[in-house]
Amino acid sequence: MELSAELFRKTINSLRGDTKPGVAGQRQSPRVGIRCRLRIITIVGGKPGQAIDVWARDVSRGGIGVVSPVRFAIGDRFVIRFPRLDNKDEKISVLCTVCNCTEIPQDAFLIGAKFEGRAIEELIAPAPAAA
Repeated sequence: MELSAELFRKTINSLRGDTKPGVAGQRQSPRVGIRCRLRIITIVGGKPGQAIDVWARDVSRGGIGVVSPVRFAIGDRFVIRFPRLDNKDEKISVLCTVCNCTEIPQDAFLIGAKFEGRAIEELIAPAPAAA
C-alpha cells in the first residue's frame, strides 16, 4: 500500500523535514529526512498493545524509518500516528509492518516499516504508554 499523493503531501507538510543525501539502494520511493517524535501503538494478536514514543528519521510514500527504544521482529505490526497540518487535534493513523530492525548504540533500534493502509479505529486506542 502507498499513501495517496494528497495524504503524503499533508503528512510531509505537517512534519519538520531536513534534506540529506540518501542512499537510493533498495528503496522503491524517495525518502524525505525528518526529525520528530511520534507515537506508535504495537499490534499484538490483532489488538492494540503498548504505546511507544519513537523518533522519525525518514518517510516516503511507501514507508517510514524510526528510532525505537524497543526491538521489533520482521513482520511485527504497529500503528503510527501522524499530526495533521490542517487540524492539530486530529491524527492520521497508518498501519505499518516492520521490514527491518537494526540495533544501534544507546539501547536503540533503527526500524524500517512499510505502510499497509489507514488504521481502523479499533487499533488506535492503545494500552497505557511506556518508554
